[in-house]
Amino acid sequence: MRTLCGTDYFGRVDHVPGLFYVVTRCHHVAFLPVVPKGSFLVLERSGDEIGADQLVELESWTTSWRKVPPPCPRSGRWTLLGKPVPFRLRSYIHGWLRWVTVVAGTVAVAVGGAGVYFGGHLPSRSGRPMEIAAPHWWLAGGAILLAAYWLTRASSRASHERALDLAAAAGIPELLVRARLQALGVQPRRPQPSKRPEASSPLPSAHVVADAPPAPPSAPSPARLGSRSRPPTDGEPTLLG
Repeated sequence: MRTLCGTDYFGRVDHVPGLFYVVTRCHHVAFLPVVPKGSFLVLERSGDEIGADQLVELESWTTSWRKVPPPCPRSGRWTLLGKPVPFRLRSYIHGWLRWVTVVAGTVAVAVGGAGVYFGGHLPSRSGRPMEIAAPHWWLAGGAILLAAYWLTRASSRASHERALDLAAAAGIPELLVRARLQALGVQPRRPQPSKRPEASSPLPSAHVVADAPPAPPSAPSPARLGSRSRPPTDGEPTLLG
């Protein structure tokens, strides 16, 4: 049961819709996360349905306000199954930002809307109207804050690698997670390296060189032939051989 001050789970990140997500358990004041106590992987479905075998019961209650599996048929209670994981700073920051953006955005939209409706002057019991400066800027600021809240929700999906790591830690079958990620259109960021074929050597192989015909003998030069064909003159030594 939720209370105004106590302990609860905040900052849903690393979300794989239909399987699991990561939250941080924090002490809160008016649902503002203050002191984190640890991060947990939480299932969105029953552990028997997805084959998770390394999870524990984190919490159970008699009334359901979460999107969790159906209650146990024996006890009639809802059970939150999960597993402690290393502290996720991103989850704590998202939980804090969501509270700030929702509260501040709602207040800004309410003040700006009232200012526009009453023409910039709010009636009061004292008879002196309260002036609201630039109500349109209040509306614009509130819209920006609420859009920031939506961005924190939209950016809570788990990456391909992170989802597989969490599934391995929780004992969830990898094939089930891969099939779910493929259905969601989540692709791995690090593609598998492809094996390149080895470049062929430009040098001829040894058997080609061995089978090559021998080079023809070089022909003697004309000057050498001429020197052998003419008869020796007087006084010139005869070359033998």
